[in-house]
Amino acid sequence: MTLFPFAPRSADRKATRPQDLLFAAHESMPWPMATAMALQHLALQSIYIVLPVAVADALGLDTRSAANLLCLSLLPWRS
Repeated sequence: MTLFPFAPRSADRKATRPQDLLFAAHESMPWPMATAMALQHLALQSIYIVLPVAVADALGLDTRSAANLLCLSLLPWRS
């Protein structure tokens, strides 16, 4: 039994960069854009800390209980 011969690698299509791609994985973006993206990331992640702290403050919890509430709120939930 013989297998079909494969085409040589030189017959492959050359990879082309999509026109709407701003930065490839190996390229770095300018620092003002990277700073803006980092601030956006921090703003989105702060929701998971600010809301439990506000709830702990509204409930009048002490420091240890507030820290426990914050730790519990950061646990991943599975359904």
